[in-house]
Amino acid sequence: MALADSPAAQSDLDPALNLLWSDLPVPAYLTRLAADERVHLVVGSLEHVLRSLRAEEPARKEAAAVLLAVLSYQDTDPASPTYGIFPWLHEESDGAWEHPDLNTADFAGAALGHILRAHADLLPEEPRARACAALRRTLARIQRRDVSVGYTNIAIMGAGVCVVGGELLGDMAALAYGRDKLERLVAHAQAVDGFSEYNSPACTPVALHECERILALAGDARARVAAEALRRVAWRVIATHFHAGTAQWAGPHSRAHADHISPGLAAVLSTQTGRRIAPREPASTPVAAPLVAPLPCPPDLTSAFAPWRPGRRAQETVQVFSRRDLRPDDDVLGTTWMAEDATLGSVNHDTLRDQRRAIIGYWSTPDDPAVCLRARLLKNGRDWASGYVRTVQRGPRLLASFHLLTNQGDTYPFDRPEDGRFTVSDLRIRVQLSGRGVRHETLPGGRHALVAGERRAVLHPGPALSCGKSIEWIAGGDAAEVWLDAVAYAGGARLSPVADWGPFYVTLGLELLGLDETPAESLPSATATGDSQMDIDWSPGPVFHRRVPVDPEFYPYLLRPDKV
Repeated sequence: MALADSPAAQSDLDPALNLLWSDLPVPAYLTRLAADERVHLVVGSLEHVLRSLRAEEPARKEAAAVLLAVLSYQDTDPASPTYGIFPWLHEESDGAWEHPDLNTADFAGAALGHILRAHADLLPEEPRARACAALRRTLARIQRRDVSVGYTNIAIMGAGVCVVGGELLGDMAALAYGRDKLERLVAHAQAVDGFSEYNSPACTPVALHECERILALAGDARARVAAEALRRVAWRVIATHFHAGTAQWAGPHSRAHADHISPGLAAVLSTQTGRRIAPREPASTPVAAPLVAPLPCPPDLTSAFAPWRPGRRAQETVQVFSRRDLRPDDDVLGTTWMAEDATLGSVNHDTLRDQRRAIIGYWSTPDDPAVCLRARLLKNGRDWASGYVRTVQRGPRLLASFHLLTNQGDTYPFDRPEDGRFTVSDLRIRVQLSGRGVRHETLPGGRHALVAGERRAVLHPGPALSCGKSIEWIAGGDAAEVWLDAVAYAGGARLSPVADWGPFYVTLGLELLGLDETPAESLPSATATGDSQMDIDWSPGPVFHRRVPVDPEFYPYLLRPDKV
């Protein structure tokens, strides 16, 4: 919930529980609660404490009551597998928590360290002492869990909690742990000039904010040097992928909460770059002022946020997001193409979990500052984490193939059914264009176009197979969105492991062109290689080639979080 830089209105605070009210703020797969349910925030109420302590005396008294209420939810049993963490919501504290989230120790610890460093003198003795004890438990939880440096924003946040908390509580072991984690994060990030949670509009701003919090609160010199280095990496990620023509964060995105940047993020980027960045839609509620004074974008990177220079040519950036060595050619690469009014990005291979934007593009039109093009694999209408995509992109063209994985989850990687069987009543690959003034056109030769303004995404369906049958492509849409679907299955509910789907693949060529540009006439082709793989090829001008599996496959790169 967005809060102004002042205590929340009384209507936002439930005096019976001393917790904030909100619409359900967590992903549906993390809770059994209904998506439209109004709930009480536990960890989220710590933000209210921070803002109230900045206000006048009556609000400060309320802050102490809210702080005590939040602290009562922490698991304080050292023998418990959830020791040190909190539920996100009061409504989960009675056992409705579908997946206890160890990340709450990091989020709560960051807020508690901030409260105690900046405002301890404004708290009465009891809430101050209890906050110190709660912070000490989060330090223990974070160190016991010891997430890898690949868990970008949580690794940075947890390291900052340990540095600030270690200094506050005189815990030199926690301080040393946090400092070492930050320095290892720097080495990891600088190796690929980015983060494992690559190019993420959801995670990178969190990482940036936590670096700013460390610089505001921590005194340790080495930790501060590391935090500044990570802050610069975060800004390079944003600057490399910001597309001024649409005021959007170009893809591909490892995780994003929405297709377009939020009004809050647009406001932050405007403030920190000195450039006016307008959100696609205005904020429906006041944008919260930051809890930490934002630091400016490094001066040498601000030009990336300026309008496109006249005469500047389209550009393509290829970046190594992650280096992997279990199989040949398994490094994760991102390709981002930009012209003045349009951008197209893709990842060379990745899962298709909720929040992933593996193939995403934007372009501006007279009716819409940023229509959005996406490719997805949907099970029962939702993104399926057991889907997988491989791409080859050159400029505004790409060749993609969609597949299934045998060891992944449902909506995100770790909500896999215990017996490995999924209920599927509808399965389809969808290429969609959303925005104002979008439309679908059927082209000769089995091709389709998703059109808006002066551009179109031309789709070239290739070989596709599911359950031993060829796949039908169906167009659809409404005033706000048009799409082309490869319908892999539609019928009665089917309960089975992914491996039982047998051969499964969908291939597709895509071109992002101006209306005056002639699309390629060819469609992708596939040639079996005799080893449960096939070669897919497409020649729209440049030659595209990729070897891909025929059957659902095991995915070897699964970063499993702690089980609780």
